[in-house]
Amino acid sequence: MTNNKLWSPKKNNSLLKKFINQLNHKRSIHNYKDLHKWSVKNKEEFWNNIWNFTKIIGEKKGKAIEINKNFLKTKFFNKSKLNYAENCLSKKDLSDAIIFYSENKKNRRYSWSVLRKNVFKVSYFLKSNNVLKNDRVAAILPNIPETVISFLATSQIGAIWSSCSPDFGKQAIIDRFKQIKPKILIITDYYYYNNKKIETTLIIPEILKKIKSIKNIIVVPYEKNLANIENSFKYIEWNEIIKSNKFYNKFERFLFNHPLYILYSSGTTGIPKCIVHGAGGSLIQHKKEHQLHCNIKKNDKVFYFTTCGWMMWNWLISSLASKATIVLYDGSPFIPNYKFLFKIAEKEKIKFFGTGAKYLDTLKNSKINIKKEFKLKDLEIIASTGSPLVNETFEYVYKYIKSNVHLASISGGTDIVACFVIGNPLLPVFSGEIQCAALGMDVDVFNDYGESIKNIKGELVCKSSFPS
Repeated sequence: MTNNKLWSPKKNNSLLKKFINQLNHKRSIHNYKDLHKWSVKNKEEFWNNIWNFTKIIGEKKGKAIEINKNFLKTKFFNKSKLNYAENCLSKKDLSDAIIFYSENKKNRRYSWSVLRKNVFKVSYFLKSNNVLKNDRVAAILPNIPETVISFLATSQIGAIWSSCSPDFGKQAIIDRFKQIKPKILIITDYYYYNNKKIETTLIIPEILKKIKSIKNIIVVPYEKNLANIENSFKYIEWNEIIKSNKFYNKFERFLFNHPLYILYSSGTTGIPKCIVHGAGGSLIQHKKEHQLHCNIKKNDKVFYFTTCGWMMWNWLISSLASKATIVLYDGSPFIPNYKFLFKIAEKEKIKFFGTGAKYLDTLKNSKINIKKEFKLKDLEIIASTGSPLVNETFEYVYKYIKSNVHLASISGGTDIVACFVIGNPLLPVFSGEIQCAALGMDVDVFNDYGESIKNIKGELVCKSSFPS
């Protein structure tokens, strides 16, 4: 039984098509299947081409890949250097870099110019408080612009970022951050979820008792001014840092594989494991996925419904490196109503709308008709991840959200901070199917004996190395 074809690409002006055309000056690639095969068999050439095509800012030196028989020891761009924040802040004008909405209808905007200035102020603060290369900065923050600013400032100076969503709870946060010994902790005074105001600083005394490495605490106001805080610990107010006229605006370039952030396993088998991701590997994977698989271009508006404890937040922030505007949302996606995120998408002319499969399933089960109220004429791609998107939800999206939209079911993981399988602007969308394996990812399905199988349920594997 073949699944229904729900969408076919009409235009061929995608960045993926442009990439194929550039390659075809030297070789013969007729379709995506040819391109994927070539990308896996010619890693050196492929990743060099990705660096150049996506315009990574840095110093490309030596080989793109040094292959080791033990694939864990294979190194990508081992002699090359870059600065992640420099790549994310290359646009300097007064257009929007970050647009923020919350469930209580708060809305803020940051231009590229203001974003850069604020990042430089925070990086100055970090440097002046003895945060050095490889030191850790930990954050218990909601999905607000200050989180992005803090992360970029941390990466700018070569320190290592790690964030937890405030809803993780005290013990879950301690279990994660205790392992990484952060020097700085950044937290908000409160946040909102599901119409409830939740205070966050109450957990600080316990965190300080358990994590002795913390030297400074920065408290960010969720709204304009800081709420009254129980003063049993010393802290620095975020607004004091931003009011300062002291900047650190240098971008030292670090080795390609220099650590960028620490993510965590789910903690289902004991204390969550730390997963350290390199700056270059994360950046090159994200730029490949954003530009070639999701067709994200300069000035496009990119939205992903995520918290700062999920890898899709990290994936979203890298869109800045493609000079796209990121749209942040904090709170429940169903407050003030089930259509609120699409109201934002319509108003802000969002091109890329990302979410979890459960969100789309909830809309489907609640029989929400988005199309009736919103035209969404700028929306070109809806991405779904977190769990499989079932046939009925595929059909729901085309019937009740938008009929001419590229629906991309994508899947990867925290351990690779990227995708194994993903969307494709050159291929049709079939109900219940993921479109393709991502470029450069040697994806297969194995049975229990490690044999490749087709059309039978098995284990997803990636048979050779990749940069992240």
